Amino acid sequence: NQFVGCDIGYAGLCGVYVDHGSTRMVACKSWYSGQLNQAQRYGFWLRWAQLDYAVGVSLSSCEAQDNRGSGFVLDGAQHCALEGCVADSNAGVGFDFYNASKCMIRGLARTRSGSIQVQSYALRMRANSINNMVQLISTHAPTSPLEPSSEGYADNLFTVIHNGAQWGI
Repeated sequence: NQFVGCDIGYAGLCGVYVDHGSTRMVACKSWYSGQLNQAQRYGFWLRWAQLDYAVGVSLSSCEAQDNRGSGFVLDGAQHCALEGCVADSNAGVGFDFYNASKCMIRGLARTRSGSIQVQSYALRMRANSINNMVQLISTHAPTSPLEPSSEGYADNLFTVIHNGAQWGI
């Protein structure tokens, strides 16, 4: 599957939901998604689902903007690559890992000046997220770009440049 230049706005559930492998998305944008369902408010949701996995998914130059939840969620995803992706002013976390492994992200997490929604953190790692590599530039409001209650930072390689300071392992 390959998608180029998708523009998904005001979706009732998440903007993009991927639960199978070998999907490529280039220059796709999800904005104002998650209007109807409290549990599915993400811009992009790469998810493990019963027998299928979000394995080998790649996103290039994609943007999650002003969604009602997190921008990019890697939920059980494996061997995924997000290159040049932007999480902009989402109501949740910019890049959210949940039991994800062997994924690579290089991108930007920010909250626009004057935006009604403030992205809580640039990065969150939860539930056995291991062997991931993350490089982010963060220019949003909170003092820390990393969610402090996350339990998964130790088994991952990450660098976050946040308002001129470097965070990472």
